[in-house]
Amino acid sequence: MKGLRLSDRVNGSEFCQFERALIFNPDLKDTGFVSHLGARTFRLLKSKFTNIDSGRIYILPEDGSISLTEGCFVRVEVDRTYRDIRLDLQTDHSGLVGDTILHAEVGAVKEERVPLPPPVLPADEFLHRVSRPWKDPEEDHLDHIIALLMLSSPRSIMGRGGLGSEGIQRERGLLKGSNRDLANTILSQLPVEFRTGGASQYKYSKIESLNDIRLVQSGRVSENCYSLVPDRIYESMVERRIPIQLPFVVRNAEFRGLEPEIDLDVLDYQLSGLYLPPPPEKLQEEIYREIMVKLSREEFWDIRTVGEIDRTAGPRIGLALSRLFIGRRFDGRAYRASRTDPSEAIDIIRRILGYGFENMRLKLKEEDYLRSRRSEPWRDKLRPLDKEIFIQLRTMSEEQGTDEIPRDAIMPGIGTHRVDESLERLNRYGYVLHLKGGSLIKLVVPIEHEDIQ
Repeated sequence: MKGLRLSDRVNGSEFCQFERALIFNPDLKDTGFVSHLGARTFRLLKSKFTNIDSGRIYILPEDGSISLTEGCFVRVEVDRTYRDIRLDLQTDHSGLVGDTILHAEVGAVKEERVPLPPPVLPADEFLHRVSRPWKDPEEDHLDHIIALLMLSSPRSIMGRGGLGSEGIQRERGLLKGSNRDLANTILSQLPVEFRTGGASQYKYSKIESLNDIRLVQSGRVSENCYSLVPDRIYESMVERRIPIQLPFVVRNAEFRGLEPEIDLDVLDYQLSGLYLPPPPEKLQEEIYREIMVKLSREEFWDIRTVGEIDRTAGPRIGLALSRLFIGRRFDGRAYRASRTDPSEAIDIIRRILGYGFENMRLKLKEEDYLRSRRSEPWRDKLRPLDKEIFIQLRTMSEEQGTDEIPRDAIMPGIGTHRVDESLERLNRYGYVLHLKGGSLIKLVVPIEHEDIQ
């Protein structure tokens, strides 16, 4: 299933429930998405993501009494059908090969809502499946981050859809998992069309360089999702002011490795979400106003990142959450209990963005501390893992109220040899002492009161 192309699907299990019904249910043979062929002719596509149609060419009345918008979902009432000859030039010995195609004269057209059933998976199982390559993803809210980026935010009163994310924890030393691993987790679960350029409704990109930013900003996809995960940050990146709605932190979760195949139940959930139409504009305005008012004074708008935290992040995430809760909020015809959505969305948004802000605040405090020590051997002599271990020692000292830390509590997930090498360097340059034969590590650098506020 690796490298699955939506356009190449042939087995029923590869289509989501809604698509299967349109393709295989004879009662829906004249129902689908309008695709114009000419001024008076059109096809009915059975999927937004393949070229499968009803097998008919529909002909509108000559009087112009019926007009249709490209891509709208309709049910057609047919007055009569007839077969016509279609001639194709062939190079084989038979010369002209005749084929017949069914034409249908349109009597009436009714625009309908997409009759979308809930996905096969419940929401909590979907969150588990998409984050399965990670151990304890919920500790960093990675399950929600991955799910929201895969489901996207629809086009709305705020303009084009999509969600932008940025990994704001740059260094993890030798711990398992990185910002890039999160982006690759999403890419590994997407069909080819969703991770390459083209006419698809949705696209996800991993942004590692300035050129990647340019490609995303020049794209014309209606729902553009991306994760900003550069190893090095340049001023030219910051100047592009790419909007970010989901700052994420890879701190406590651990990366296990990518799944070898696309999970068809996850694909069913994602496609169902992408088919879900946005709420009516009036409801969008209500959601927008309520979320913006309740989140306007939050500190997380002050996160300093490569991208620029988007003030419409709350409503955008709220609309994406409506896709995550599709089984509980939408029955194919109307939104159920939709007025409870903003409060539920606000709680999740606060947790995700608040976690990002808290970790960025701690990171900035650590960086301020390092800048205050420029004259000491810290900057030139110590390696990234040494710095990370020292920061962990300071954090543990603050939390436990002691400057003596047991050796076996330091970076237990990293090889003993590497940790011991770092502790030796910290000891050599005067930042720690080894006590009780090295079983206890004592901080030497004092912690000023103003530094830990």
